[in-house]
Amino acid sequence: MREKGLCNSVIGYGRKEGNLLRAKARGIIDDYRLDAAAAAEGADIVVLATPVGILGTVASDIRAALKKGSIVTDVGSVKGALVSYLESLMPEGVRFIVPILSQAAINPVSTTHGQPLQWCSMHRDSNAGL
Repeated sequence: MREKGLCNSVIGYGRKEGNLLRAKARGIIDDYRLDAAAAAEGADIVVLATPVGILGTVASDIRAALKKGSIVTDVGSVKGALVSYLESLMPEGVRFIVPILSQAAINPVSTTHGQPLQWCSMHRDSNAGL
């Protein structure tokens, strides 16, 4: 998103500071927060990239920090009932958008065989249309 000029900065959120420090060192994120709400505060776009089982929890955690006009989306592979639930968590003036691009096109980090961040690589899909 940054390469296409769609954002000024990328703020990461995670539970393990070591992973966030590696992501920052690799240029994947510009800064990070250990609190989900703090990471989402003031954001125009929030991309949820968490295990599907905790998407609802993270969405609930950031709800109060989302500003009117924000867009929230995810890179999870499971949709259906989860989308309806996530939409119900959005405060007034915030939209949850279901991505229509492939996960590889919108997920900046992909893991190989479940390996941690140090084995991840950046996706650069020039056909993504971002």
